[in-house]
Amino acid sequence: MKKNNPAPAETKLTAVDLARLAAAAISEKQGVDIIAYDVSGVSSIADYYLVASGQNTAHLKALCNETSLVLKSRGINCWRQSGRPESGWVVADYVDFIIHFFKKDVRAYYAIDRLWENMPRLDIPLPGHPPG
Repeated sequence: MKKNNPAPAETKLTAVDLARLAAAAISEKQGVDIIAYDVSGVSSIADYYLVASGQNTAHLKALCNETSLVLKSRGINCWRQSGRPESGWVVADYVDFIIHFFKKDVRAYYAIDRLWENMPRLDIPLPGHPPG
């Protein structure tokens, strides 16, 4: 007689895990300049802000879609998204972390990284990515 073994309890992913998972999805689609700022000590909105760059409108769309698919596969849905790839900037709010997808020139223009330049960075272990 076969014994029924209970399924192992699924470990709940932390905000750090989710931010790293999103960063890996972005990297997988050749997103560049991926930085995760730890704003947990100063923001009541989110614990991490991820900022990533894409080459063009189609690339931004691919980055957003891939990230959404990867996170959805883990049961994590985007709470709200604003902007369009055609504008060069899309913001996706995943509650514990927010992702800013930029075309490179738009990111440089708005200099959003300067807002959080003094915040600690989350170490994102990705190939070719310097430690935070």
